Amino acid sequence: MRTETIFGNKALKELNELFAFIEVQWTDIKDYILNGNLHMKTVVRQDQEDILRMAGEYTVIRQDRLIVGVFMSKASYLYIDMTDSLKRLAKGLVSFSGKV
Repeated sequence: MRTETIFGNKALKELNELFAFIEVQWTDIKDYILNGNLHMKTVVRQDQEDILRMAGEYTVIRQDRLIVGVFMSKASYLYIDMTDSLKRLAKGLVSFSGKV
């Protein structure tokens, strides 16, 4: 038996925004690595801070809505796991750019 976890439009919009920020961060990292522009290094770190802040805010909002019973716990668990993974990815990209 297959069950599906369905995210609402708000959750999908939030995840898409986070993915878009990761894409921007990756582009900025490539520019930094290829050009060695120190300004881009600052931009990359700011990208990370923006992603961490945004993911944190989304997670808190999701948890608050879970407490009042708006979401299924399984969907919320997956959502929070995805936002945590995106935060780790953002941190990993900054770490990667510092080693190159």
